[in-house]
Amino acid sequence: MLTSLCRLFIITQFFSTIESVLDNAPINADPWDVDGPCQEYVEKFAVVQANMVQCATNWSIPPKVCTNCWEHYIAFKQVEYETKHLNNISSLDNRTCTQVIYDNYLLSYGHDISEALTSSIWAKSRCDSCLTISWNFTANDSRVDFANQTVLFQEKLFGWRDCVVNYTDYNDDLFQNGTICGYCKKQFNSLFSYYWAIYVEPGVEFCVDVETTMNDTIHLWNDVWQCAEKKDRNRDTAMVFVTMGVLLVITSLFYASSYIQGGGQPRILIRCKFD
Repeated sequence: MLTSLCRLFIITQFFSTIESVLDNAPINADPWDVDGPCQEYVEKFAVVQANMVQCATNWSIPPKVCTNCWEHYIAFKQVEYETKHLNNISSLDNRTCTQVIYDNYLLSYGHDISEALTSSIWAKSRCDSCLTISWNFTANDSRVDFANQTVLFQEKLFGWRDCVVNYTDYNDDLFQNGTICGYCKKQFNSLFSYYWAIYVEPGVEFCVDVETTMNDTIHLWNDVWQCAEKKDRNRDTAMVFVTMGVLLVITSLFYASSYIQGGGQPRILIRCKFD
């Protein structure tokens, strides 16, 4: 009889413990998941990371993350900050959710993805050269300020594009008699001159957005629309031949001097001695 009562007491205590755990677990969380209370924050983090990845991929040809994905980047960094300050919310084993997300396991996918977005995408795109973000995580009120050189470049770029659009509004054929090149040459030269002056200045650089946009613009103007002046192309071709000629002359003089110094005998530059 006593043994039966002891068994009944143990079973009762077991179910009481289980009930206590279930009562403390979040309603929407898996009660068997020790990290259940932290799951909603991980899901929120995953959403902003995914939005940033999607934006970066959408603007990858050409790469223009800085000027098109800065809102997603701010949202992602804001939630990242929040996940690193979840000190008042704990898992069922009384570890803070910040510890669970970043330190609890051998791998932290959230941390690795954040590092890739910050270091491999945002930093390598040199976004700080085009805009400045004034971070205010505590108030969730971070703001962006575009650099003057970025704004001026965009204005000149849009000025050139507006010229092309205005021309096509009155001409069915964009390349009719090649007049598009002359019609918008002034705007293109202004854009290129502004870009080149900053590009060659030491210690000053554009973000990747501006560089790739300008490279595509030059390619479109010179190669696709064939607006490069013929004299420029002839000059480039002539420079290639001149360079090749100079190299041939230098090479010939080198071998001629070697021949003369060798007394008319072919000069052996490397001698091998065999015992």
